[in-house]
Amino acid sequence: MQLYSTINNYALRKVRKGAEIMSFFLSLKNEFKLLEKLIVILSSFDEAIQFLSGSKYLILGFMTPMLKELAHQLKYFAGHNEEAIFVRNTILNNLIEQ
Repeated sequence: MQLYSTINNYALRKVRKGAEIMSFFLSLKNEFKLLEKLIVILSSFDEAIQFLSGSKYLILGFMTPMLKELAHQLKYFAGHNEEAIFVRNTILNNLIEQ
């Protein structure tokens, strides 16, 4: 549960920072909203990768719970953008198949 909390807190900070930066460059609201949703979807994966790559020890035991947590987060992602939902479904299907 602590991993979930850590991932969410870190992800929210990154999303806010990324949203501020991207809003300066994007002129279309729809594109900006899509990027916000994609950042939310992908930020959990970024955090998981950072966690796994930063360890000096074998952490194979973390893989299954981490993948389950990522799938859980994706299942409850509520996006109203068709493209973001398509990305979520594609990633989720690939996670479940593996």
